[in-house]
Amino acid sequence: MAIKRHIRNLLAQAGLPVGQVEKTAYQQGDYSVWEVVDDSTIEGPEDSPYQWAQIEIRSPIKANTQASLDEVQKVCDLLKASYHIETNQSTGLHVHVGRGSNSFEHQQIRNLIAFYWVFEEQIKTALGQFRSQSTMAQFSRDNSRYAHKYWQNNAHHTKAENVTAWIADQANPYRDTDKYTSLNLTGVREEANQPGRADSKPTVEFRSHEGSIEGVRVINWIKAVVGMV
Repeated sequence: MAIKRHIRNLLAQAGLPVGQVEKTAYQQGDYSVWEVVDDSTIEGPEDSPYQWAQIEIRSPIKANTQASLDEVQKVCDLLKASYHIETNQSTGLHVHVGRGSNSFEHQQIRNLIAFYWVFEEQIKTALGQFRSQSTMAQFSRDNSRYAHKYWQNNAHHTKAENVTAWIADQANPYRDTDKYTSLNLTGVREEANQPGRADSKPTVEFRSHEGSIEGVRVINWIKAVVGMV
């Protein structure tokens, strides 16, 4: 697609490492470069005079440094200045956080899940108007297996004091694939079950923020989720 080539060339001319292989959002990524891929889940606005392209931008793996954040800001500024971009409720900002070449320890994941559970309602306030209802980023108190079991027995929302029992169960969504949670632990689980798999992604993925090319918002969310981990 011409628009993807144009975006790749724009980023490359700005001095950024860019992948040139045509891919969809579901294919294995090259995490050493910026990638521009198709994403069929994105919807363009209705009754628009424009022809919309369904585009996902993937960043390379970056260390948690100011230089990395500056690069994210640079990409956001380039895209915003060069294209008419619609970040509606069908789009999302996904951030993966890992430990470099190390895997997460069990206690770290327990602590993260407990923190996210307790502060989920506060976290929602930073995500955008529609994101808390997204089926692509379901929240633990709404759709986890534990929450549904609790509702069946108690007919009201789970309370924070039940964190320990919830961790002992599973944070996976009640329906659909494990991936579509606001806090996606699929990569961590796969790495634990099959360490060293070539296609494994031993990261925690935060899927809950609405799509954005506003550099300040993107960077603030990156800082927030890195701080949670």
